[in-house]
Amino acid sequence: MKRLLLMIFLWLTTLAAAHAQCKVAVETIDEFDSTRLVVSQPVNIGNMIPSNHRNADGMLMVEEAKVLFSFTENDTLGAFFLTIAAAEREYYTTEEGYNIYLIMADGTLLEMMNYPDKGAMDDKTLMRIYTHTCVAPVQYFFIMADTYIDRIRILYKGHKRTIKLTPEQQEEARKAIRCVGEKLYFYPIKP
Repeated sequence: MKRLLLMIFLWLTTLAAAHAQCKVAVETIDEFDSTRLVVSQPVNIGNMIPSNHRNADGMLMVEEAKVLFSFTENDTLGAFFLTIAAAEREYYTTEEGYNIYLIMADGTLLEMMNYPDKGAMDDKTLMRIYTHTCVAPVQYFFIMADTYIDRIRILYKGHKRTIKLTPEQQEEARKAIRCVGEKLYFYPIKP
């Protein structure tokens, strides 16, 4: 009996240690409506680009985009979301629909539903920051957790934008996605 209890204790300790290694930006339950929210740390993606802000040293360089992964659930519904914040020089519009595409490292193409955004002017960069929030079905979560995001295509009205991730950014994005899954005990799947 002692041996069995010791094995269970060691298994729980190992599980807790693996769960504790992953750090998310937000993990909370709303006191009013019991909505649970788990949000990954943001990951910089793409290249450094010159902003519209000029200082004494020249143009201020900024990240092309950031990405984060989240999960929210209430009494009746739970959903994963992929959020992309992209800096743009011009004013663009987006329509509701499938206008975000992810090309995975293995060649898989994922179409994602995007909610419209008019962008917000950022005073530090003098650029518009567009926040693209996409619903990620559960099967997309497992695809993104198992392989890398290679490129992201954003379709604006009359303009296309492709963001290529470096190998380091691919790994960081996948870690962020896996981290949310670990906090929910969705990942890794053990038979």
